[in-house]
Amino acid sequence: MKKVLVIILIIISSCLVGLLGYNFRDYLFQKGLDSNEVSYKEITTNDVKDDKFNVYLFYVDGEEGSEGIKSYFNMLSPDLLDKFVLYTFEVSTSEENKNLLSSIRVLLNNNEVGTPFLIVGDQVMTGYSENENIKINTLIENESKNEIHYDVLSYINNLEQE
Repeated sequence: MKKVLVIILIIISSCLVGLLGYNFRDYLFQKGLDSNEVSYKEITTNDVKDDKFNVYLFYVDGEEGSEGIKSYFNMLSPDLLDKFVLYTFEVSTSEENKNLLSSIRVLLNNNEVGTPFLIVGDQVMTGYSENENIKINTLIENESKNEIHYDVLSYINNLEQE
């Protein structure tokens, strides 16, 4: 009887631990992710600290590819997370963000349409599937090796100030 009780307690404990882990997974995966939803006019190269560079993600809430890439960033390894600051821009509800994305596409001579639209340095990626995780990792690694980081939004902000 005692063995059965112990086994039942172990099963219940395991279930509780699993349930807690499942419910707090978003918190655990997002630990260390520096994501900012701000007006692009607030972004300057002075915001970049500790040799980090800015990464920009334009997305549509609820869209499969956009949700997939956001999940990818939430599960990124800490060694990659320490290399950049992620800025996100929702484009379906913000005319300002939609216009900014159009300006960036013109500036970077990118005629692809759709979201998500990811900018790492001067490299862009449109769309998302899990097969592209390695490509994103490579973009981040390559940009982190550059001594000078190209920052398209700082460039746009400087043009607007002139």
